[in-house]
Amino acid sequence: YIEVGAKNGKTTIGAGLVTRLTFFDNEPGAQGYCVARKRDQAKIAWGDADQMVARSPALSKRIKRFRTALVQTETASFLKPLGRDSDTEEGFNAHDALFDELHTYVDRDLIDNVEKSMITRRQPMVVKITTAGVKRESVWWQERSDALAVLEGREIDDSMLVLVYTLDDGDDPFAALVWPKSNPSLGVTITLDALRHEAAIAKRSPGKMAAFLQYQANVPTQQSTRALDI
Repeated sequence: YIEVGAKNGKTTIGAGLVTRLTFFDNEPGAQGYCVARKRDQAKIAWGDADQMVARSPALSKRIKRFRTALVQTETASFLKPLGRDSDTEEGFNAHDALFDELHTYVDRDLIDNVEKSMITRRQPMVVKITTAGVKRESVWWQERSDALAVLEGREIDDSMLVLVYTLDDGDDPFAALVWPKSNPSLGVTITLDALRHEAAIAKRSPGKMAAFLQYQANVPTQQSTRALDI
């Protein structure tokens, strides 16, 4: 479970992970999936994986590129995009899966279908990446609550790795000193000037405060907009 501020490269990181798991985890017939609510959104992460293969001579020799699949014929393994609107949601035997932007999921049907298909695999792995969400009654909040319980030692699950990049209680979200906590890629994929600009807008526009807290500070918010500063 990885939760981090927007535009920190989480989709690209996830794409790299599932490429590694699908084709280099010594799993014959591995099925890997880049999953999102819509197939077009799933293609974003899959497209990153596709470009990694295209730009690497070493990978290109081992992995064939097709319009909606990366395939390794020697091991009968493939990596595909998958959404609720894909041709099929069942009948697969996943070895690994990347669930992108977990905070946008409205139900857990697709997650459960993929996860239950992994039961026959020797060492399956699920990667769930997201920015903080809004609704407490949501798939994202369920997954986050479970992840934090493990992270904080209230539950024990040695199979789970939890990474949550967010501000600490009492941090001033407008203080540049704390921004690297929720933006580990600050200075690489996000410039300090851009973040200062976003902070200045949020500070003078209460209606945009919630979005700044959610996407830049990666702090869970109760609502998408707020007209008044309580």
